[in-house]
Amino acid sequence: MIGAERVVRSPADGHTVLFITATFVTTAAVRRDLPFDPVSDLAPVGLVATSPLVMTVHPSLPVRKVSELIALARARPGQILYATSGSGSILHLGIEQFAAAAQLRLEHVPYKSGVPAVTNTISGEVQLTANSLSLLMPHVRSNRLRALAVTTLKRTGLAPEIPTIHESGLPGYDVQLWYALLAPGRTPREVIARLNGEIQRFLTLDVVKSRLAAEGAEAAPTSPEALGRMVRAELEKWRALATKLNIRLEAAPAAGA
Repeated sequence: MIGAERVVRSPADGHTVLFITATFVTTAAVRRDLPFDPVSDLAPVGLVATSPLVMTVHPSLPVRKVSELIALARARPGQILYATSGSGSILHLGIEQFAAAAQLRLEHVPYKSGVPAVTNTISGEVQLTANSLSLLMPHVRSNRLRALAVTTLKRTGLAPEIPTIHESGLPGYDVQLWYALLAPGRTPREVIARLNGEIQRFLTLDVVKSRLAAEGAEAAPTSPEALGRMVRAELEKWRALATKLNIRLEAAPAAGA
């Protein structure tokens, strides 16, 4: 959000852009004190890539599929702890959406980033986490974590053996990690179009596709208009969930305040 505010205030000449992940939108959805409007003050340039999240548990948890996790969590309300990279992140709201859909009460344990969240799930301090394929699959393949499902509607070709939450008893569940570029809101359309064209050209390169695949992601070039529609839809979706579950974040006070 600090970076976003700086971009909002930057000259709208195409030389300063904002690279975001899905967490930008989820954080905007739960913050009530943003000093800018994430839609009108930032102009969509283009989507870059998408990636499923994978839901994993510590092997000591006696579950091997989503239906078993749901049954266990219902039997132990509030006793299953899940780790995320922070309050307001796509991981936080994604798991809260899962819990709400399955009528569960899980206990959130936020960390400062995804790495300690995964580390403490491996150690058994918490029992459940979700994150990118690139971060979690090495631990799944070494049997330090157990994969239950991916969060997108379709299985991923990078780990086709893992079912989706959608097919595991919660139809319609669809949460994905995505990456995109935004520019200051007053940026001329012709500048946006040129930047978008360069993104689309870049994403056709085999070396880029290969590098994204290594990170568990797929190139997803779009028009600025399509990205704008997606951002607005995501904001609406996550704001509705945050309102329903009373999830709110306030900015940290300034030093000395």
